[in-house]
Amino acid sequence: KLLKRVQSQLFDIGADLCKPYLKENENRFEDQIKFLETELDNLNKDLNSLTSFILPGGTVASAFLHLSRTTIRRAERTIVDLLEFEEVNPTLLQYINRLSDFLFVAARFENKKEGDILWVPNKN
Repeated sequence: KLLKRVQSQLFDIGADLCKPYLKENENRFEDQIKFLETELDNLNKDLNSLTSFILPGGTVASAFLHLSRTTIRRAERTIVDLLEFEEVNPTLLQYINRLSDFLFVAARFENKKEGDILWVPNKN
């Protein structure tokens, strides 16, 4: 249910990027950002504190959420590059940033039963 809503929000992002930025739409994504932050907090409240970096993987759902997070990070970098040539809604960029955080926590939530896959640094 949450991911279906995020997919719809991503279509709003795509539509916004396809047309010139208008100042009157500057706060267009504030409600979506609040939604992400609320859901992020809801998912995060039952998770253990992080003591290490997390490796992507675990359940199939978690692996796909990590892959989605990576794709969103790449989209964020592309939007930042776009800023050199075009004006972009600042709340759009903020939404994309929060979405990557949401996807990270959602991936951890999916692995809650199995546990996070923790990075073990090489001692050599």
